[in-house]
Order: sequence, then structure tokens, then C-alpha cells
Amino acid sequence: MSKDPCLRASDIDTSALGACASKGVKLLDDLDTAVSAPMTLPGDLNGQGIEKAVAACRQVHNTSGSETFCKGESSRQSRTLYADSDQSLQRSETTWRTGSGIQHRLSRIRPFPNARERDILGDVRLLIKPWRGAMSSTVDPFADLKTRQREMWASFAPTATFTTPVAAHLVEFAEIKHGETVLDVGTGTGVVAITAARAGALATGLDLTPALLDVARENARIAKLANTQWLEGDAESLPFPDGHFDVVVSQFGHIFAPRPEVAVAEMRRVLKPGGRIAFATWPPEHFVGRLFSFVAKNSPPPPPGAAPPPQWGSPDIVAERLGDKFEAPFFSRGVMQFPALSLSHYREFMERSVGPMQKLIEASANEPERLAALRAGFETLAAPYYFGNMIRQEYLLTRAKAR
Repeated sequence: MSKDPCLRASDIDTSALGACASKGVKLLDDLDTAVSAPMTLPGDLNGQGIEKAVAACRQVHNTSGSETFCKGESSRQSRTLYADSDQSLQRSETTWRTGSGIQHRLSRIRPFPNARERDILGDVRLLIKPWRGAMSSTVDPFADLKTRQREMWASFAPTATFTTPVAAHLVEFAEIKHGETVLDVGTGTGVVAITAARAGALATGLDLTPALLDVARENARIAKLANTQWLEGDAESLPFPDGHFDVVVSQFGHIFAPRPEVAVAEMRRVLKPGGRIAFATWPPEHFVGRLFSFVAKNSPPPPPGAAPPPQWGSPDIVAERLGDKFEAPFFSRGVMQFPALSLSHYREFMERSVGPMQKLIEASANEPERLAALRAGFETLAAPYYFGNMIRQEYLLTRAKAR
């Protein structure tokens, strides 16, 4: 009997998952009497990992319907996951909150310690093993802010092209090795995750903004990296189990999480013991950090308690935030060169493609004097960093080992 090809998330045919999500599926325990656990996946439930897990679970259990969600031909062989257990599953109902704040009720299935062949689903254990990060019984006080961030950064894709050299620097700095599992938080268009995958890592990219993830998937297709995973999600509520990744990286992404202590705790939680964190951030004293201050000074204030992103560019603050969860951090620096024919060319590009600047200009569209002052202020701010038809943007790199 041939081996069932549908036991790992990487074996799932993602193009066939839409029907599963729209119809709803049933997860079945494999006891002598099949007790069903209804779980509907509406179209607005984001997260390919969950869809893949559902499809794989359905195919492995071979329970209902004739659809196959596997690449290649399924052997249709039957399998018993927990045959040796009298009470091999424990089920409880919980509320799962997606990154968009939508709540869904589902059954949570937990294997008992004496369950046999508990690893048969491989990577799809993200579904059958509960994780703390995605479970929430309280309302996120920054939900509105995150909704605005999700919309604001949708235009970022053209800018991401210029961050690809930084992505290579970050992957090298993180010392990512072949075969390591890597999570890229705030992946955007996937430049870091794809660079890590090209180095042989098993990469997953997570971002709040679906429009950027669509670009990331296309970038992965062009790079012929079918095994990269892309999920919509929140840095403050990572939808992964404890100790799942060897390395967590972020390139100018996690800095927008309003509660640094929550983001750090989540990134540490999903790291394996001895795993590494590495990220690129903007120092407050250099151009991009000063640009954030310029935008903040001319915009409505953020919600109380939201930390300014440039604070992540201060080594002292970074060391304090990593605290006792990580060993002492190691720092390095780099420069991102942004080509521009003139300061006005650069300003117009930023107004179209960088969310905070774009929103600032849009809000002033009906105030000509204010609009002119903002544009003049931007060019004055950028002028000291512009020479040789390049805008010089210095960044900080941080690497630390989990305790």
C-alpha cells in the first residue's frame, strides 16, 4: 500500500482549500464510534495554516466527501490515530479571535499523553494542539489602531523592494541555517521570509495586512518557494504553539505592535529553548526615526499606552525590553540606500507608498497652506541624508538567544 501523501502541511494543495472553507468541515476523532466536532470556517477566517490543517485532517481521516486536498494521488488508506486510548480525545469549546477581531466558536481537540501516533499529522498540529497566542477572552484595547494599521500599510509593496538588501543582511546576521524553522513577524511582502527560505530555512511569514500577503505569495511563486507559509496575524497574538520555531525575525515590522512587552512575550513563547530572535529597527536619531516623529507631531495622537516605533531603535530600550527572557543582545548597524532623482521625487514616492506619510498628506488635502508646510518640512528633514542621488537610512540590528 502506497504512503498517504497528505500527512504534512507542505503536502496540501492550497488551491483546493476554498471549497472546504466555504462549506465547513468536520473534524472526527478516530474512536470506534466517530464523534463529530462541527467547525465552520467562513470565508473571512484568515490563516492558510488552519485551512491546511483542516484539509489534511479531513484527508487523513478520510471521513466525508470525495474532494482530495493532497498533491498527487491519495492512497485512501484508513488510519487510526488514537486506537490504544479508551478516552483519547478531550474536547472543550472556546472562542478564537482572528487578527481582524472576528470571533469564531470551535471545538478544541487535545490529544492525551497515551495517544498513539500523535505526530502523524506533522506540521498540522497547529490545529489539534491549542495555542495560547490565538486564544483570547478579552477585547484587544488596540483593535481599532490595528485595523487602521492594516489599511494604512496596504500601499507599502513598492517600498518593500528597496528593503531587500536589508533582508539579506538580517538573515545573515540572524545566522539562519539550512533546515531551521523561521517565523518572520510583520513580513509585509515577504522579503525576509523568502530570503531565509532561499537559504534553506522552513519559513513562515505573518502580517496584519492581507494585501501585502498577496504580494508575498506572488513573490514566493516567482522564487519557486512553494513551501513557504503566509498567515494574516498579529504580533501580539501569534497563532502558533509554544516552542515552535528555531528563529523569529522581524524587519521593521514588530515595532508597530503597540505593546512591546506583549510582542516580546509572544515572540519568546513561540521560540524553542535556546532559539534566537533577530530584528532590524529604525534608530530615533536617524532619518526614519526622525520621520516618524515628524509624522506623529502632525497627526492625531495614538491611543494611550501605544509605544512609539522608533523606541525599538535604542539599544538601551531594546535590552530592557528583552529583559530576562533573552540573554544579553548583540547589536550591529547598517545603511539602507534609497535611490531618488531629487528630494521632491522621494517625497512624492513616500506620499504614495508609505502609509503614515500617505495618511498625513491625505488628511491635509483640503488645507493648501498646511499641505505646503508639511511637504517643505519633509524635504528639509530629508535634505541632510540626501547625497549621490541616495537617501541614507541607517538601521539597527539586534540578535539575542532565548533563555
